[in-house]
Amino acid sequence: MQNQPLIFAMILFSFSVNALLAQKKTSLKSTPDDSKEVLFKKSDAMVDYNYMLRWEVLLKPAGEVAPNFTIRHLSGKEFNLYKELEKGDPILLINGSYTCDISREQMDDISDLSRKYKRKLRVYLIHTVEAHPADMASPYSISSDVWISNFNLRDDVSAEQPKTYRDRRILTQKWKNSTKIAPKILVDDPDNEFWNLYGQSPNMAFLIDTDSTISSSQILFDRGPMEDDIGRLLD
Repeated sequence: MQNQPLIFAMILFSFSVNALLAQKKTSLKSTPDDSKEVLFKKSDAMVDYNYMLRWEVLLKPAGEVAPNFTIRHLSGKEFNLYKELEKGDPILLINGSYTCDISREQMDDISDLSRKYKRKLRVYLIHTVEAHPADMASPYSISSDVWISNFNLRDDVSAEQPKTYRDRRILTQKWKNSTKIAPKILVDDPDNEFWNLYGQSPNMAFLIDTDSTISSSQILFDRGPMEDDIGRLLD
């Protein structure tokens, strides 16, 4: 019993160390956008149940010039598409979110592609609007009710729709910590610039050549056809 104060002190020290480590994992350098409100809207495809046809119209197609955009890395550093393409490698852009069960199921394939082509192709995962927030309607649902995915219930994944850009960045960090993500992670801006420009779908993929031409585009990422297109582009 004489060792109780020492044991208590050791336990308290252990909790303090773990708390500091957890804080370090989620600490982010501030950016000029952090306090800005994240704008929310439903995908323009959510008029009726023909949303897949509407996504085909909204999606930037292969053969077109990819629209330029500037957003940020998770670290806060700016990412400008055209400046990155000037470095001489094609770029693969794929979007997703922490609560998107579709992108979560594809994460192994996305990470594998990133590692497989790392010397020839740069792969970026872009965190966009939350697919299944716990506090409001999904941007990918016609209904105004909260839509919690059964796969999210299974995997114990839950988050509110970020209200500020810093909220989104904190959730991006949580996404990174909870999933083995190999590609570099970008965070869409408070106005959802990438999401609005490229098609407003939860897991889009775009292979972009060095001349800014979209070589391949997908409403939902599909590794097989995308890898075929990568092979043709890199040959």
